[in-house]
Amino acid sequence: MIATQAFIKTIKSIPTNNILGLARTIENQAKARIGKKLNADIKKISNSLFKKFKYLFSS
Repeated sequence: MIATQAFIKTIKSIPTNNILGLARTIENQAKARIGKKLNADIKKISNSLFKKFKYLFSS
């Protein structure tokens, strides 16, 4: 709760023209994190599928 209030206070103190830059920065960081997670998930899935196909075709 205190952290939220501090965040709101900080946001309110930022000039309006800088809010857009801050919003873009936050958005880009979120996209980067989601991208890293998605990339890791895709790697896990592709490795799993590769192992299954390898097993099927080696029999």
